[in-house]
Amino acid sequence: MDNRYEVDGFLFEIPTEYEKAKKEYEAIRYIKTKTDLDNTANVAKLYNKLLEKQNFITPVGLSFLKELRTKLIQSQIITENDLQKIAVKRERPKQSKSLEAFQQAEDKKYQSQVFLLNAKLRNTKLVCGFLIAIVIVLFGLTIYFRSSPTYDQEMQIQNKYAAWEQELTQREEALRQREEALKN
Repeated sequence: MDNRYEVDGFLFEIPTEYEKAKKEYEAIRYIKTKTDLDNTANVAKLYNKLLEKQNFITPVGLSFLKELRTKLIQSQIITENDLQKIAVKRERPKQSKSLEAFQQAEDKKYQSQVFLLNAKLRNTKLVCGFLIAIVIVLFGLTIYFRSSPTYDQEMQIQNKYAAWEQELTQREEALRQREEALKN
């Protein structure tokens, strides 16, 4: 069985495109029977109206628009630069449902991975920021406040040694005085 469909000399392999072309062909036949295509003013109005509505998207309809455009240019009343250009829009072929489902599943999987990695990155940044803040605070405390527990202990030890030194100095002085008193 031949999977091709023909409309006005054009072959279509996809049934939906064939149906669109068939509807456009019937619309063109209707327009040709109801419109005086020898009147340039009518052709210009029809051409602009069809371009504005963008009804024709298949090769059948686009060839009719091209035919109208050629008639207007040949009439030499309207120049080619004054006419609107024919916009050609091509529909993207639809993918099979299983492929679409697979792609959606893959997209969801990657989106969840991206979300998790972004959350981990955010948490890591927060932890690093917190640790840096703690280090800065500790350095600040050590520099600006000398009343830390270790500083107090160090001062107590220094005071204790200073007191011992003073006591030893006094004892030595007392011994010297005794020695002098014994010598005399």
